[in-house]
Amino acid sequence: MSRGVSALDQLARLAGQRRARTEALESAVHELLSLLEEHVEVGDRLIAEGYVLSFIRRRTNVGTHTEWRFSRPEDDEWEMECDLARNVGGEGYVHGDFNAKWRGPTRVELQNFARHARTFVKRLTERFEQQVNALGEAAANVESAKELLAEAEVQP
Repeated sequence: MSRGVSALDQLARLAGQRRARTEALESAVHELLSLLEEHVEVGDRLIAEGYVLSFIRRRTNVGTHTEWRFSRPEDDEWEMECDLARNVGGEGYVHGDFNAKWRGPTRVELQNFARHARTFVKRLTERFEQQVNALGEAAANVESAKELLAEAEVQP
């Protein structure tokens, strides 16, 4: 009999630890997304090992709402995308609009994002570096075109 109580005590202790660690991970993910949000644009989409992270704007009957959509398109077990910025296990309607349902991540989805968070940030950094370089080249081309015009005006 004492063995059952001991197992029950252990189960209760582990359930408490699981809840506390889930809450800590959820908080860390929300903090990361908040930091990223300052630097991304609506429509940014990143892929890491089949997982997709998108920063999107949804329209509702009241207005608009941005969210961090996380999904794994090739996995049939996923019900739908989740909004990582929402609480684990939460669900509802954006602005009360029944046509704009949202679902917070499951614990497993939160863990899957966390496993790939570093890769998502690296990919975003790489994309920004490419964009900065492309913008620099474009500006150089415009300056070169202006120089050609200036040369053409000088010639008789």
